[in-house]
Amino acid sequence: MLVAIEPASYVPPHRHLDPLKAEVLVVLRGVLGVVWFEDGGAVAGSAVLRAGHAAGIEIPAGLFHAVIALAPGTAFLEAKAGPWLPLQQAERAAFAPREGEAGASVYFEGLQARFADRSRPLMRRPAC
Repeated sequence: MLVAIEPASYVPPHRHLDPLKAEVLVVLRGVLGVVWFEDGGAVAGSAVLRAGHAAGIEIPAGLFHAVIALAPGTAFLEAKAGPWLPLQQAERAAFAPREGEAGASVYFEGLQARFADRSRPLMRRPAC
């Protein structure tokens, strides 16, 4: 699936519980921040992916994660085993507000702040 995302777009943390649904993200245009979390909501790591540079990451099935556009016009390829299914309740992060809920904008601003210095490299590889 090709995803186009803008810097003001909030993608709440989520995971894919199906063991066949590891996810690969490859940035084709722009800059993408990726954050992954421990089950309780603590940030476990983050990465900055730039088109043409460190442009891809694999997110293991079961790992809570979120993406943040760090540049206008960011586009990325998201690849995982099909078929596409909507997220189930257990795949939504209980520790984070959903889009439009009270506190969502404050939570999102906190995630964005992690990327104030976009030059920093991958903190560590995501793992379950």
